[in-house]
Amino acid sequence: MAATLKQLVEVLRNPELPYSQWNAQFAALHSRMPQKLDSQFSQIVDRAKTRHADFPAKPLHKAFHRFLEENVAAGDADMLKTTLAPLTDVLNAYSEGQKAHELNIVKELLASYIEIERLFTGYGTQEDSVILKLRDQNKDDIRKVVQTVLSHSRVGAKSSLILAILEEYRPNKPNVGNVAKYLRPALQELTELQSSRTTSKVSLKAREIMIQCSLPSLEERTAQMEHILRSSVVESRYGEASWDHREPSLEVIKEVVDSKYTVFDVLTLFFAHEDPYVSVAALEVYVRRAYRAYILKQIEYHSDESDTPLFVTWDFALRKIGQSEYGLPLQSAAPSSPATPSASGGSFDFKRIHSISDMSYLNHKWDSEPNRKGVIVPVKYLDDAEDLLGKALETLALSDKARKRSTPGLIPDLSGKRKPTTAKVDSDELSAVINVAVRDAESKSDQEILSRIVPIVEQFKEDLLNRNVRRITFICGRNDGAYPGYYTFRGPEPSTATSATLPVPSFVPVVSVMRSPPPST
Repeated sequence: MAATLKQLVEVLRNPELPYSQWNAQFAALHSRMPQKLDSQFSQIVDRAKTRHADFPAKPLHKAFHRFLEENVAAGDADMLKTTLAPLTDVLNAYSEGQKAHELNIVKELLASYIEIERLFTGYGTQEDSVILKLRDQNKDDIRKVVQTVLSHSRVGAKSSLILAILEEYRPNKPNVGNVAKYLRPALQELTELQSSRTTSKVSLKAREIMIQCSLPSLEERTAQMEHILRSSVVESRYGEASWDHREPSLEVIKEVVDSKYTVFDVLTLFFAHEDPYVSVAALEVYVRRAYRAYILKQIEYHSDESDTPLFVTWDFALRKIGQSEYGLPLQSAAPSSPATPSASGGSFDFKRIHSISDMSYLNHKWDSEPNRKGVIVPVKYLDDAEDLLGKALETLALSDKARKRSTPGLIPDLSGKRKPTTAKVDSDELSAVINVAVRDAESKSDQEILSRIVPIVEQFKEDLLNRNVRRITFICGRNDGAYPGYYTFRGPEPSTATSATLPVPSFVPVVSVMRSPPPST
């Protein structure tokens, strides 16, 4: 069924389909139409095919009506219209374009499903009573009753087909046309089929599609996203022919960062964009939106030899539970017990002035969490990840173990012994994170994508451990507007990594597939 549906969609979207339908009818009616009209039709069709344009349904329709007005008597016009009815049917089918014809075919399929299943829906409806009623209504056409009953007997298979069709024509997928305009009435009728288990799935899916129809299409949101990203990195002045690029402006991209609508399904289309500045802006939007739960301290842009931005790094810290943005404890909006009375709001309104010790406390709370490093690199395809991944690792500091291995034979320095002892910080703790933003994964199979990612992780395993990388995540976008897939590989835990009896394990996929950004730890 899936292969048949795929083949049907390919045929409906084939640009040669309207031409082949026209040629089939035109060849049959060639000898029955006037010579002048025949030559006009041929010229219009040949000119459109030479220009690789869409099927010229409107020019053909206009030429036909002009010929009837100028060359055919009023009494013979109806006869010629009847003779050339197959040709006019083709013109009417493609009068609004090939995409409208495709959606009309889908609407007819949905209508045929609704026509049959509507008879058997409704609370308290029994199939036996429905069949008897159909037999009484169609005594002269028993074949229609048999076909209706046989069609309903395969309601499970039909529902699966309708679900596949609705999934294929989601409004947030590219190249599906104006689904809301042509399919909304049929979708509304599908939502009313809720009596059985099989039709309820179709009804729920139709309701989902209708909700998506009320939102902007994928093309519209892509255009909006591109406009915002370009505006954040381009400085244009009136009267100048060119414009200058700049680092992404937070004031511009903040609209996308704080948006309450879905962003990541469109944002992946701008990873590894042709304009590298737009790509960097998309990466910053991802970082600021995906790491809202953490404290972002600094974002840096790294360029190549020609000052073209390549990737982004950022410093962040984990926010403690119950800690607000400035380190003060959060107050419950609905406390379980009465709060302690205070002078605020009463007859004595005293405002407490924070002392130096309070500021020191906040500074200590801020600095208590160690800084972590994050790197995100954009690639168009998975095959391009190796080059940028190596450059991204160079921005991360080496661990103490790797530094000692690289600098043997150093004389111990005793100056540090004279300094006061401080809390020991484990610099070998895996704390850094790396994200590989893939614009197009070129596959929908998770196993196939993992089979291409695992060799890359194995190749950089030692470098990842030497750079204290805690996890590496591949953000695999898709060109069909679907939400990106997240493939995460996490390094060994500290207890396992320092064990004397167990070897250090390689990075293993702890999260095969996710549809939301994974945590940084």
